Amino acid sequence: MALSRYTILDSYTLEELRRDYRSKKASGRIRLLQRLFRQREGRPLPHQITAMAAADPDSEVRAWVARNLDLWAHEDEVEQLKHDADVFVRACLWENPSITRWSGPVLRDEEWLPWFTETTHLERLALVRNPQVESRLMEKIFDPEDQTLHVEPDLRLELVHALFSNE
Repeated sequence: MALSRYTILDSYTLEELRRDYRSKKASGRIRLLQRLFRQREGRPLPHQITAMAAADPDSEVRAWVARNLDLWAHEDEVEQLKHDADVFVRACLWENPSITRWSGPVLRDEEWLPWFTETTHLERLALVRNPQVESRLMEKIFDPEDQTLHVEPDLRLELVHALFSNE
């Protein structure tokens, strides 16, 4: 059985990828990242590739990385994307199930509630689209009587609509 050229990355194939990445326009870089992500079959991309993508000059590429790549093993890139100049890139991180606080052990309300109240509305809209979103948060959003979240009614309605698009 033949392996994909990029299944096992070494110095040579990493340099080849870096050069290929740099030679493409933004949409081509995203397609390359998508292809690599599929070929790696759930294994994280190497740091050299994720670092280059997280620092990409095009915010479209950084937004795709923030939303789609498995970043659990890439703390530096997560921190860089959390402080990105583009508010949409920062919000996209909240939709990524690999880096949110919703993954892992169930949190008590007093653990996640202060954190939720510090997010922007754009980040909340991304968060409720995260497939790992905490079910208690969804319950609080759907309950108009529950004022724990301190969300205005019109913004709450937007969150409810966004929840419907969550798989």
